[in-house]
Amino acid sequence: MNDAARCWLIDDSLADRVLADIERLFTVAPNGSETLSAHCLETFDWRLLEEGLVLLETFRPRRLILSRVHDRSVVAGIRLGGNTQTNFRQDLPTGELRERLQAVCGVRALLASGRFRETRKRFNLLNRDGKTVCRIALENVSAKDDSSTGFRLTPLKGYESEAARVAALLAEAGCRAGESWTHPASLAFASVGREPFDYSSKSDLKLPPGITAADACRRIHLASLDIAERNLPGALADLDTEFLHDFRVALRRSRSALQLVKGVFPSSVEKEFLRELIKIQKSTNKLRDLDVHLIERDALEALLPPELQNGLNGLFRQISKERARAFVKCRDFLKRPSTRNTLAQWRHFLEKETARAGSLAGKPAIKVGKRLLRKRFERILRDGRAIGKVSPDKALHNLRIQFKKLRYLLEFFGSLLPPGDTAFLVRRFRKLQTILGRFNDLATQEDWARRRLDVAEGKKGTPAGLAASLGGLLSELARARRAERAKFGKAFAALDTPAVRKRADILFSGKDRQT
Repeated sequence: MNDAARCWLIDDSLADRVLADIERLFTVAPNGSETLSAHCLETFDWRLLEEGLVLLETFRPRRLILSRVHDRSVVAGIRLGGNTQTNFRQDLPTGELRERLQAVCGVRALLASGRFRETRKRFNLLNRDGKTVCRIALENVSAKDDSSTGFRLTPLKGYESEAARVAALLAEAGCRAGESWTHPASLAFASVGREPFDYSSKSDLKLPPGITAADACRRIHLASLDIAERNLPGALADLDTEFLHDFRVALRRSRSALQLVKGVFPSSVEKEFLRELIKIQKSTNKLRDLDVHLIERDALEALLPPELQNGLNGLFRQISKERARAFVKCRDFLKRPSTRNTLAQWRHFLEKETARAGSLAGKPAIKVGKRLLRKRFERILRDGRAIGKVSPDKALHNLRIQFKKLRYLLEFFGSLLPPGDTAFLVRRFRKLQTILGRFNDLATQEDWARRRLDVAEGKKGTPAGLAASLGGLLSELARARRAERAKFGKAFAALDTPAVRKRADILFSGKDRQT
């Protein structure tokens, strides 16, 4: 038997009978009991559980407890005041719990994800010599209309045979060995309609071999639409900034599919829905830009010496006010009947109107995908080779866009390709994409800081500290941008090699390994 504690589930009505059966083998000595009532707090995308953690808010006393799932050992915890908010890590007092939540959750909100009540009665099992040979606990967890009862059996070193006898008795009594995830929070999640890992913003599209281009594109678009619709309520409620971000990414993924994989749907359909999706996304641009500035505040201030950091306080207060106005405008647009109708009509077309198809609809998806991937990869090599030390920054920006298109195509059709070859290329792309992404972010921040400085210098009554801070920020951003650009040549040379080109030529060739 495994040395770790193991849970055995049983019908509640049989618990007393099982304890009586155990008493025929050992002396059952009570070892205390406890009751726990708690809310589960989790991010929408399960970041804590992904790290093997559960965050509970208990009552009487009110505490936050971060514990490990597998053994329920406490990682960090704090006692809360009556008015303490728990939605974000920055709401909490400075300390270990706040730091751990920041490392795992980032900007995501901690959402109430169900409540449970647990009672536990602990017993020591003694042999004839009065020595404890095993420990057992009778646990009952209830959440809303569901409950679970079980025995948690903990063997002790040197008495494994005694624990095995108890385990056999539990099995004979009708107990079922516990499932792999037996934390009581599982019932709490289920009580609010959630299942662990039922949402992820990451694309994990699996297309079956032999699928046509039309069916593949319908699946691609439906997967993106599902993510958009899952995030829309959270974006409208402004629960955290990632709901809007994931909503936008899902729309952009569909837009890219419509622009990159043409001819699968009728041209009129592609143009109509592309136009409408662009319109929806544009309504979110201002809000997302302001969100990004606020998210990056700490990083931007860290670029400045301490004496200049306070000069940005007034600017970020102003951005927060602008953000509040932008949210109302964005929310009102997203709540319009026309916006909801667009998404509903898009879903109806994808699910129902299978008769409306373009010229490439019946082609094998793998052949369409390989042709598009080869075209994009060759474009990247051609554009990258043309970039020199004196090329304008826009050339790097355009190359970044080509990489994004290639990444989307790999997301769409990657499951149809040999995973080893695909992973090989993705590893070669990643470093260059990181450099181009960082370069673009710095250029965007630099442009933002320059525009803010122009406004500050042209406005009467602007605090002198603001202009000095923005000037210092511009200098540091420009320096960092130049440093990223200097990395480009070496990184691109590592991609543009005979080995990589040969691997890409094989992967994106017209030959279909599935046939």
